[in-house]
Amino acid sequence: MPELTARRKADRAAMALQVADLAAEYQLDIWLRPEQPGTRRVGVDLAGPHGLRLTVDFDGSRRALALDVYVLNWHGVEEGTRLHWGVFGHVNEAYGHKATDVAHGFDQLLRTLRDRFKVIADGSAFITSGGSGAVG
Repeated sequence: MPELTARRKADRAAMALQVADLAAEYQLDIWLRPEQPGTRRVGVDLAGPHGLRLTVDFDGSRRALALDVYVLNWHGVEEGTRLHWGVFGHVNEAYGHKATDVAHGFDQLLRTLRDRFKVIADGSAFITSGGSGAVG
């Protein structure tokens, strides 16, 4: 069976539902943005503890080279909390309120999201701004 791709409308909807289902397993807040006529785009907005937010877009109108490359921009972490750079991944070290992941293909996207959701759920993704203690 071929990998799902943002190129196909049915795949975009299926991918958004799979991301939403995965996020629900980790009790994140989920908002699905269905495809509007003429847009070729479906999205999933996610919110987690400490104000953490992420939007995952499945955009079928992107150029072929970037079609199934997903850039995940984690943001919105509230004051007093930072993302743990040693646990969460590519964290902006200046403030610790943003992080970026890049996934090539839907399978890698799901693996990356599962890895991030696990550390969000267990609290190890977060530290207090002034120290190194995990925030739960």
